[in-house]
Amino acid sequence: MNILPVLKSNDEKMILNLNENDYKKIHSIVKNNKGLTLKEYVKLIGLNFNEKSLEYAFKLFNTYKSSFYEICGPFIEIENKWYVYKSSNYTEKNLISDLKKENEELKEKLRNLTI
Repeated sequence: MNILPVLKSNDEKMILNLNENDYKKIHSIVKNNKGLTLKEYVKLIGLNFNEKSLEYAFKLFNTYKSSFYEICGPFIEIENKWYVYKSSNYTEKNLISDLKKENEELKEKLRNLTI
């Protein structure tokens, strides 16, 4: 299921000490390393994130579009992997198409390895 996660009233509140450069760094890392898990992004981003706080940050960025869009996010989660959503007019249809193509290419490589 594809979701653009946002904060809900019962989500635990966290304080994130980030500035605009941090937002840009997060956005750039996710955009340039699409389809990783939270754990993998935590290692790439640094900034004292853990998986829980990074997920909170992604939800925060998605919830407050007026504050963060065009700087950081929005982020979409597909099967526990994260992507920048609608980056450069990138639509969900384009993302799914690209993922299907990548999946087929990987299947072909795997077939060639087992022959």
